[in-house]
Amino acid sequence: LVGSEMCIRDSIYAAYNLSGLYAEGYDGAGQTIVIMDWCGSPTILADANTFSKKFGLPQLTASNFNIITYPAASDCSGVDPQISLEVEWAHAIAPGANIDLIIASNGTFEDLDEATFYAVSSGLGNVISGSYFSPETHVSRAEANKENLISEIATVAGIATNYAGSEWQTFLQHAPTFFVTLPADLPYATG
Repeated sequence: LVGSEMCIRDSIYAAYNLSGLYAEGYDGAGQTIVIMDWCGSPTILADANTFSKKFGLPQLTASNFNIITYPAASDCSGVDPQISLEVEWAHAIAPGANIDLIIASNGTFEDLDEATFYAVSSGLGNVISGSYFSPETHVSRAEANKENLISEIATVAGIATNYAGSEWQTFLQHAPTFFVTLPADLPYATG
């Protein structure tokens, strides 16, 4: 590695003491990270492997990377840099882990919930990561309860559910104050 790539990787590794963990054998081996998304990205494997080569990481192959569409094929398409970011950095932090990328049919609560429940009930991984959110005020109580139940079931099964907090600038024009977001604020999830 050279220049800025080395600096970025080393800065992340130092900030989280990853080099120390790796030296002790903790690199994610034996674990599976489930990344929840929608739409998918047709270039994800090539993008992730370009990233991996640049940062000296093992390549993603059929033995450590799986794409699952659920409950049906995605009704949207196109290259999605957000998906690349999620897969690449999950791999960078835990290079020994397997990654299952679950693609929900679309970005509706129903499809994301179904896909998440599928991942939990099928025991696809030890950790579930979702980078989606909605201001809590925009979500019905029934939807919030359903998402909480899925995270609670995951917790009982020993699966950690982790979600992005708000990118509050995105909603600043619609909600000029700070707000709480689902599913990151659920009692059985980590935001």
